[in-house]
Formats: sequence, C-alpha cells, structure tokens
Amino acid sequence: MGRAAKMWIATVAVAAFSALQRTAGRVASQFQDDFAQVKTLLNETEVDFEALERRLLNLSKIKAVPLSVLTPALYQTISSGITDVNEAMDVLSIASDAAIAG
Repeated sequence: MGRAAKMWIATVAVAAFSALQRTAGRVASQFQDDFAQVKTLLNETEVDFEALERRLLNLSKIKAVPLSVLTPALYQTISSGITDVNEAMDVLSIASDAAIAG
C-alpha cells in the first residue's frame, strides 16, 4: 500500500472518529436534558439520581433501546402516576420487552 493510500485512510479514520465524538457528545447532552426533566418530578431526598441514571443506562444496554427513547418514557411513566422509581423502571423494562416482541 502506497504512502498516499495510507494518508487517505488515516484522514478518513480521523474524520470518522471526530464525527463519532460529536455524535456521542450530542447523545450525552440530550440524555442529560431528558434526565433533568425526570428529576423535576421526583423528590431529591428520596431518590438516588446517580443510581437511577445507572439503571437507565443498564436497561438501555440490556434491552437495546436508546436512551433517547427510555428517558422520555420514564418521564411519561412517572407523570402518569407511577411515582415509585422501582415500579417505574419495572414498567419501562416490561414495556421495552413488549416493544421488542412487537
């Protein structure tokens, strides 16, 4: 492989990595915005928000459902009256299974 081809491949790889970083930054920012909305519905003294974030991230990985779907769904679940965080997460898990099953 010639020097020009190697340079072209390196340039493409750097551009792809840069685009991936920008996308990851936008996803993280959107998650934080969505999670801030969830936090407005819950009592800070009763909920461990860091643990809730970890649970959402874990559920997203396990169910292969994007955080951009799960976090607003958690907001809607809590808004509907399921204010116990454990119950709300159970509802999300079951709903994710149902959505995957079709």
